[in-house]
Amino acid sequence: MNILRENDKSTGKNQASKKEIGIKIAEYGGILAVVGTLITGGLTYHQSVQENQDNNFREIVSGLSSKEKQTRLASTSNLGTFITDGHRYYDEAIDILINMVAIETDIDVLGAIRNSLENTSIEDYKAILQKLLKLESNFFIYKNYLEEKLKASKRITNNNFTDYVDVFEQYKANSQQDKLSPHYVKLEALKNQYLQNIAHRNTLETEVKEDPFRIERITKFVISFLSRSRDLDRPVKNLKLYQNSWNYVLLTDIKLPASIIKRSAISIATLSGVDLTQSEIEDTTFYKSGFRDVNFSGATIKHTSFDKIVAYDKVNFSNVTFEDVIFLGADLIGADFSDARGLQAYQFYRAKNLDKAKFDSDFRDQLSSLNEMDDQTFIQALTNSKMSVYKQRDIKKTLNELNTE
Repeated sequence: MNILRENDKSTGKNQASKKEIGIKIAEYGGILAVVGTLITGGLTYHQSVQENQDNNFREIVSGLSSKEKQTRLASTSNLGTFITDGHRYYDEAIDILINMVAIETDIDVLGAIRNSLENTSIEDYKAILQKLLKLESNFFIYKNYLEEKLKASKRITNNNFTDYVDVFEQYKANSQQDKLSPHYVKLEALKNQYLQNIAHRNTLETEVKEDPFRIERITKFVISFLSRSRDLDRPVKNLKLYQNSWNYVLLTDIKLPASIIKRSAISIATLSGVDLTQSEIEDTTFYKSGFRDVNFSGATIKHTSFDKIVAYDKVNFSNVTFEDVIFLGADLIGADFSDARGLQAYQFYRAKNLDKAKFDSDFRDQLSSLNEMDDQTFIQALTNSKMSVYKQRDIKKTLNELNTE
């Protein structure tokens, strides 16, 4: 009997325990249900916020293509709000604004683009600047491509016209002068081809005329954006220019040490307070540019022309390694070539104020040979250099200019 009583007690305890467990499970289940609802609600809310952001972003981007200036201005400024650290549209907003520089023509909208891009971190500033330089370079390359295509189109059109005249003469001399004549059929084909070629040439001529303005506009934007480094008072090191056109620019108080500048044009420009120390400059032209307080010290400069530049004051070429660099017709009144390497006397043909420029004594003695040099001797020395054919052609044009002044 005692055993039965103990079993009954044990069974009762187990049932009570199971009941308690069931209650606890129910309690936990209720808690989990609440938590699950909260999580689901949170995810739904997060998804809703993202969808709203997506729609807002797409709406802002679509406004950039509006014909209305005010709409483009608002969209440009609003796009800048996405350029904050950690925003998922950070990179996309930057790339869209950079590409807008190529097609936007209004100066106020371009200013708004610049302001929005300046929201970026200092670390990303150089990357954006490099992308802008790449954009400008692409248009510079495309301009050369268009010019070559236009030359080819003109040749084709002229040849086409010559063929038409020849066939027309044959048609007049032939006794059969009707639409069934082989000469007439050929004339019609040549005429249609000529008209197509004329239309294609006209299109190319329009593009070639418009393209320089686009390049100049992009270049001015790049220079304007570059001025941020002056505001930040920090140098932009290792900047890369490749096939860039910085003609007619005003570059002041900018530090660009250790830059790499290749196959570029910085002509008829003004450079003042510019640091280009330790830079690599190759196959570039500075034709007719003005320099004041510009430091090239320690740079390596190859196959580059400084034709007709004016080195007004404190233009430092000291400790520069030169290779086939021409200063034809340059005014070097404020230039310092102390400890420079690779200089040859012919490179300073027709240069002015050589007596006021600073040279090492042994090289200054070599400059006396310029008194006996004539155009033919200079051209021969230029031909023997490693300068590209195109660069030599440009230098010869400068020589012709000097002879007609």
